[in-house]
Amino acid sequence: MQHPPPAPAAVLFDLDGTLLDGGALPLALRATGERLAALAPGLDPDAFVAAHTATWRELWPEVEEEWMLGPDAGVRIERRAWTETLARCGVRDPALIDAAEAVHRDSARLAHRAYSEVPPTLAALRAAGFATAILTNGSAELQRAKIADADLTDATDLVVVSSEVGAKKPDPAVVEHALLTLGADPGGSWIVGDNLWVDVLAGHRAGIRTVWVNREALRRPEGAPVPDLEVPDLADLPDLLAALRIPGRSSSRTD
Repeated sequence: MQHPPPAPAAVLFDLDGTLLDGGALPLALRATGERLAALAPGLDPDAFVAAHTATWRELWPEVEEEWMLGPDAGVRIERRAWTETLARCGVRDPALIDAAEAVHRDSARLAHRAYSEVPPTLAALRAAGFATAILTNGSAELQRAKIADADLTDATDLVVVSSEVGAKKPDPAVVEHALLTLGADPGGSWIVGDNLWVDVLAGHRAGIRTVWVNREALRRPEGAPVPDLEVPDLADLPDLLAALRIPGRSSSRTD
């Protein structure tokens, strides 16, 4: 009698700040302002950047839940943000709102880049027999576009976006959905992220082990969730997780 193959252990990754380096995004916003200034004489790029920052600061508390969980909400909310940003600059031409969306999309596409160690890390985890997934909060269309921009579409076995499943980290339902979809063994699985209160807490609630990616060498705040591992980047993660594989858990995978 043949027995089914043992379930693989999984490594679940946060996206922004964990796999993707957002350091170039301010430059993309500035480039958008400069290109729009050529279309709208009198528009000051510095004022545009300041208006965009102020718009999102005021808008976010109102739209956060919809952004994270609402189907197709991200594009609609972004359109509203561009409209309000340009209105603060005295621009109300719908054609320039269209231009802001298109120009920023082009600029941001170049800024959505994975940290240098990410592709080899993901490949090494797969080669070691781990199932892999990206778990990200946000608008599905926009988050999946970031993944594609960074050439990570096929780098993991699964992508889970909060707005597609109706739950957001730290809700353990997101983690449980990923593990179930992967057919993974929770006892040998990990979640990896840069946010203690979102990624690490989600792992705690789901009963899996956790890795905090602390790229800025921050001190863990008092009372914050305690990760099982803390790393400065992802370069050594495959070796660390392989060494900590729970005895008796399978390292084999079937496709």
